[in-house]
Amino acid sequence: WDEIPQAFAKSRVVVYPSRFDEPFGIAALEGMASARPVVVSAVGGMPEFVRDGVDGFVIRPDDPLELADRIALLLGNPMLARRLGAAARQRAVHRFHVRQMVEAVLTLYESMLTRRLMPARV
Repeated sequence: WDEIPQAFAKSRVVVYPSRFDEPFGIAALEGMASARPVVVSAVGGMPEFVRDGVDGFVIRPDDPLELADRIALLLGNPMLARRLGAAARQRAVHRFHVRQMVEAVLTLYESMLTRRLMPARV
C-alpha cells in the first residue's frame, strides 16, 4: 500500500481500460487525486466521474486503437497532460472527497427515511 502513491507520482498517465461493468473505478480516482490524467473505458460508473477531454479521456471498451491514440496524445503533449491532470485533481479533491461522499450518502439515507415515515397520500 505504501508504494501506490509513489507509483502514481512516477506515472505520467493512469490507464484503466476495464471491460467490466464496474460500479466505480477507485484506481482511476486515485490517479486523478494524484494529478494525473486518466484514460478509462466507458463502462460502469467511470464515465460519470471522468469528464472526457476535461480531466482525462473516456474510450470505447475493446478499442485498442483509441486507447493507444489517447495514451500517445497525453505522452506526446505534456502541457495537455498537466492541464488534464490538474483538472482531475481538482475534481477528485472537491467532488469525491470522502467527507463529501459520506455526507451525500447520509443525505440520501435521511431522505429515504423521511419518505418512509411520512404517511402515504391517498
